Amino acid sequence: MTWGTLAIHDHYFDFAVSKWTLCSIDGLPQALSELRRVLKPEGCFLFLKHGLSPEPQTARWQHRLSGFQMIFGDGCRLDRNFRELIPANGFQIEAIDEHNQKRR
Repeated sequence: MTWGTLAIHDHYFDFAVSKWTLCSIDGLPQALSELRRVLKPEGCFLFLKHGLSPEPQTARWQHRLSGFQMIFGDGCRLDRNFRELIPANGFQIEAIDEHNQKRR
């Protein structure tokens, strides 16, 4: 999935929501920049994602399998680190709720 310019005025939206999409967007910095442009300065960006695990063993498997997932999962990347990518692209994470499931 590629990203372009939205036909929306600057600072138009109060909220933006992304659910299970940021993993498959090519040019993620451009997409987040465009999102930042259309959000009001006090606007809120909510996102629901899977991303790179903070657990080293799980993260290693995510890196190993991400290429296959991109092919079979419509461009989905298992190993995007949203805890770093979101702030690096102009957003402040005020709260994050992470759930890691371990196989038992």
